[in-house]
Amino acid sequence: MLGGAYCLSAQAPAPVGMMTWQLSGTLPKAVQAQSPMPMSDIPKMQFQFGGDGKRFAMSVALADSVSDPAMAVFADATIKMVVRAGGDTVDVAIGVPAAARAMVASLASPENSANPPEGYRISAAMPNLDSLMKANIDKVDSVNTNDVKTRSLATTRKVGGLTCTNWQMITATDTVDVCVVENLPFSGAMQSWMASKLNFAELMKRAGSTTTQLFGGKMAFPIRLSSGDGSFVMEMVSTSDAAPPAAFFEIPTAFKSIDPKKLQTPG
Repeated sequence: MLGGAYCLSAQAPAPVGMMTWQLSGTLPKAVQAQSPMPMSDIPKMQFQFGGDGKRFAMSVALADSVSDPAMAVFADATIKMVVRAGGDTVDVAIGVPAAARAMVASLASPENSANPPEGYRISAAMPNLDSLMKANIDKVDSVNTNDVKTRSLATTRKVGGLTCTNWQMITATDTVDVCVVENLPFSGAMQSWMASKLNFAELMKRAGSTTTQLFGGKMAFPIRLSSGDGSFVMEMVSTSDAAPPAAFFEIPTAFKSIDPKKLQTPG
């Protein structure tokens, strides 16, 4: 298990609710082009997002079966991030799968290589994300919606218990099937709150404007994306207006504490 807890300033209550997403496969080239980090083939993963008004958490779980030998030792790994309504530090808890503990210990705490710990805890000042997000704002500005054609298929389907409308996004390299809803309260509240707290509200505003242009002039929340050949699928599995249980926000405390400076790349 891998886990992290993020604590930063927040003026408004965290959103209340929970939703679960799953994705796997080879990202369409059009999606890769808009990703903030390089990636193409990804193993099956599950993402959960939840808030209870005081905290917001995200957990990521890797599938228990990983075909890539380089990633196999991280099967069953999870990442958890918890954002609290107050504070300006980031507390990270990293729990490591048994098969990967010796390797991680050799990098994070060589003195413990013979008896590697189950996990680690790191506490550091919350970084300012303005400069990182500025690059992505420029990236959104560079997107020419004239290069992306969309068309409504005039059909619907059920995704995660919701009825969504089927569209196609057509680019020079891909055709991506997208199913959208016009209202997704928890997702909208979550995105607005996180954008405000992590200083990327302008990025979300511009991305929202682009989305509106693509889907018939209406605000749209994609809840399923898939490649034309089915090699990539990302979809919402469930959503709820109820707060998740307290355990969803818990970060293990019995991990070895390490200095975040040790994780910095020299130079």
